[in-house]
Amino acid sequence: MRRAFIYFFTFCFLFAFCVCFSQNKEIDSLLTLLSKDKKDTNRLKHLYLVSDLDETIGNYDEGLVYGQNAVDFADELLVDATHEKNSSIILFAKKYKARAYNNMALIYFAQGNYSASLKIHTTAL
Repeated sequence: MRRAFIYFFTFCFLFAFCVCFSQNKEIDSLLTLLSKDKKDTNRLKHLYLVSDLDETIGNYDEGLVYGQNAVDFADELLVDATHEKNSSIILFAKKYKARAYNNMALIYFAQGNYSASLKIHTTAL
Protein backbone atom coordinates (compact mmCIF):
# COMPACT_ATOMS: atom_id res chain seq x y z
CA MET A 1 0.00 0.00 0.00
CA ARG A 2 2.79 2.38 0.86
CA ARG A 3 4.57 1.62 -2.41
CA ALA A 4 1.39 2.43 -4.37
CA PHE A 5 1.11 5.76 -2.55
CA ILE A 6 4.72 6.64 -3.43
CA TYR A 7 4.14 5.75 -7.10
CA PHE A 8 0.96 7.79 -7.18
CA PHE A 9 2.64 10.81 -5.56
CA THR A 10 5.59 10.60 -7.96
CA PHE A 11 3.27 10.36 -10.96
CA CYS A 12 1.27 13.40 -9.80
CA PHE A 13 4.43 15.42 -9.27
CA LEU A 14 5.82 14.56 -12.70
CA PHE A 15 2.50 15.28 -14.37
CA ALA A 16 2.26 18.71 -12.71
CA PHE A 17 5.84 19.48 -13.73
CA CYS A 18 5.14 18.56 -17.36
CA VAL A 19 1.99 20.68 -17.46
CA CYS A 20 3.83 23.75 -16.11
CA PHE A 21 6.71 23.23 -18.52
CA SER A 22 4.41 22.93 -21.52
CA GLN A 23 2.52 26.09 -20.51
CA ASN A 24 5.76 28.07 -20.27
CA LYS A 25 6.64 26.82 -23.75
CA GLU A 26 3.23 27.94 -24.98
CA ILE A 27 3.69 31.38 -23.41
CA ASP A 28 7.07 31.71 -25.13
CA SER A 29 5.46 30.84 -28.46
CA LEU A 30 2.70 33.40 -27.92
CA LEU A 31 5.23 36.08 -26.96
CA THR A 32 7.10 35.37 -30.21
CA LEU A 33 3.86 35.75 -32.13
CA LEU A 34 3.10 39.00 -30.28
CA SER A 35 6.41 40.47 -31.35
CA LYS A 36 5.49 39.76 -35.00
CA ASP A 37 1.77 40.58 -34.86
CA LYS A 38 0.28 43.50 -36.68
CA LYS A 39 -2.26 45.67 -34.91
CA ASP A 40 -5.24 43.45 -35.63
CA THR A 41 -7.51 40.93 -33.95
CA ASN A 42 -4.76 38.30 -33.77
CA ARG A 43 -2.74 40.57 -31.51
CA LEU A 44 -5.72 41.01 -29.19
CA LYS A 45 -6.29 37.26 -29.03
CA HIS A 46 -2.60 36.61 -28.28
CA LEU A 47 -2.52 39.24 -25.52
CA TYR A 48 -5.52 37.61 -23.90
CA LEU A 49 -4.06 34.09 -24.22
CA VAL A 50 -0.78 35.13 -22.58
CA SER A 51 -2.73 36.70 -19.73
CA ASP A 52 -4.86 33.58 -19.37
CA LEU A 53 -1.85 31.23 -19.29
CA ASP A 54 -0.05 33.47 -16.79
CA GLU A 55 -3.11 33.31 -14.55
CA THR A 56 -3.24 29.53 -14.89
CA ILE A 57 0.37 28.98 -13.79
CA GLY A 58 0.32 31.67 -11.09
CA ASN A 59 2.27 34.49 -12.77
CA TYR A 60 -0.28 36.98 -11.52
CA ASP A 61 1.70 40.18 -12.05
CA GLU A 62 2.43 39.37 -15.68
CA GLY A 63 -1.14 38.18 -16.16
CA LEU A 64 -2.47 41.55 -14.98
CA VAL A 65 -0.09 43.43 -17.28
CA TYR A 66 -1.05 41.42 -20.36
CA GLY A 67 -4.72 41.55 -19.38
CA GLN A 68 -4.61 45.34 -19.16
CA ASN A 69 -2.72 45.48 -22.47
CA ALA A 70 -5.50 43.37 -24.01
CA VAL A 71 -8.18 45.72 -22.65
CA ASP A 72 -6.33 48.80 -23.93
CA PHE A 73 -5.76 47.25 -27.34
CA ALA A 74 -9.42 46.18 -27.54
CA ASP A 75 -10.39 49.80 -26.93
CA GLU A 76 -8.14 50.88 -29.82
CA LEU A 77 -9.70 48.27 -32.10
CA LEU A 78 -13.19 49.36 -31.05
CA VAL A 79 -12.49 52.98 -31.95
CA ASP A 80 -11.07 52.03 -35.35
CA ALA A 81 -13.81 49.52 -36.12
CA THR A 82 -16.55 51.95 -35.09
CA HIS A 83 -15.23 54.54 -37.55
CA GLU A 84 -15.07 51.88 -40.27
CA LYS A 85 -18.45 50.42 -39.19
CA ASN A 86 -16.99 46.91 -39.12
CA SER A 87 -19.40 44.94 -36.94
CA SER A 88 -17.39 41.69 -36.89
CA ILE A 89 -14.32 43.42 -35.43
CA ILE A 90 -16.52 45.29 -32.96
CA LEU A 91 -18.01 42.02 -31.69
CA PHE A 92 -14.60 40.32 -31.56
CA ALA A 93 -13.02 43.22 -29.63
CA LYS A 94 -15.91 43.38 -27.15
CA LYS A 95 -15.74 39.62 -26.55
CA TYR A 96 -12.00 39.60 -25.88
CA LYS A 97 -12.17 42.76 -23.80
CA ALA A 98 -14.72 41.05 -21.54
CA ARG A 99 -12.57 37.91 -21.40
CA ALA A 100 -9.50 39.95 -20.45
CA TYR A 101 -11.46 41.72 -17.70
CA ASN A 102 -12.73 38.37 -16.45
CA ASN A 103 -9.21 36.98 -16.35
CA MET A 104 -7.94 40.00 -14.44
CA ALA A 105 -10.80 39.59 -11.95
CA LEU A 106 -9.83 35.94 -11.44
CA ILE A 107 -6.25 37.01 -10.72
CA TYR A 108 -7.40 39.56 -8.14
CA PHE A 109 -9.65 36.92 -6.59
CA ALA A 110 -6.74 34.45 -6.37
CA GLN A 111 -4.66 37.15 -4.69
CA GLY A 112 -7.42 37.76 -2.14
CA ASN A 113 -8.33 41.23 -3.40
CA TYR A 114 -12.05 40.56 -3.50
CA SER A 115 -13.23 44.14 -3.89
CA ALA A 116 -11.07 44.68 -7.00
CA SER A 117 -12.20 41.32 -8.34
CA LEU A 118 -15.86 42.23 -7.93
CA LYS A 119 -15.35 45.66 -9.50
CA ILE A 120 -13.62 44.21 -12.56
CA HIS A 121 -16.14 41.37 -12.90
CA THR A 122 -18.87 44.02 -12.94
CA THR A 123 -16.97 45.98 -15.57
CA ALA A 124 -16.71 42.86 -17.71
CA LEU A 125 -20.49 42.63 -17.85
